Amino acid sequence: MKTPPRGLSRRDFLKLSGLGLLGLFVPARPFSHLAAPIAGAQTPSAQQGRVCARFLWAYDSPSEKGKRVKLYWRDLLVDIVGSAVDEDAANYNRVWYELPDESYIYSGWVQPVRTTLNPTITNIPIEGLLAEISVPFTDAYESPDPSSKVKQRLYFETTHWVTASAPGADGVAWYKLLDDKTNEFYFAPAAHVRILSAEELSPLSPDFPAKDKRIEVHLDQQFVSAYEGTRLVFAALAATGAVLRSGKYTTPDGTFSTYLKRASRHMAAG
Repeated sequence: MKTPPRGLSRRDFLKLSGLGLLGLFVPARPFSHLAAPIAGAQTPSAQQGRVCARFLWAYDSPSEKGKRVKLYWRDLLVDIVGSAVDEDAANYNRVWYELPDESYIYSGWVQPVRTTLNPTITNIPIEGLLAEISVPFTDAYESPDPSSKVKQRLYFETTHWVTASAPGADGVAWYKLLDDKTNEFYFAPAAHVRILSAEELSPLSPDFPAKDKRIEVHLDQQFVSAYEGTRLVFAALAATGAVLRSGKYTTPDGTFSTYLKRASRHMAAG
């Protein structure tokens, strides 16, 4: 029997086989999460997208009313060549991504990503360095050896504390990372981890009075905006706590003060 694609359970595989849908799968193109050693940083790849949903259809037009043409599954990558807007104004998010075969995939379940490989930094200070994942995803292992146990999957632009560099059993340089939620260590290929510069971690507008800075979270619009005085300096979509049956959000409303900032924190399950 064929092996289920990575990210697709055997139960799902059998279900799709029974429905005769496997012929509509795209050829599997998951990210190769182990990289060969490199001498220097590489130029970022073209715009890619990582499928975040368990399954996701591509259509022949930017609408779910179009014809289904291909089926993707979680962690497969697609090349994004453009975007289009669904004509149905009732939809909250109307943006679709165009793929090279002129099909369209709903943007709400696709994370924009790139692939950038990095040189290894060996002089890691004792307090560690903050870094981000610079590839669509990479697997973190129990030891610097791809045959060891996978601890967890790390995704694009998530931040992690690098505590040391280590030569791998495969000849590839690895970083030792600290999970500051569980106080456990694991290892990831150094080429997939970009050390953040001091400039990137410096405070924004340090001369502007802190009391006149504020962040507004608009729950109904799922939108966040940041102000310095009356000037809007940043805005983005937000994903807050879910809506309860009562219509209230699990994210509480009100006015709150920021008393602690962290450059990175692993937060999950309370």
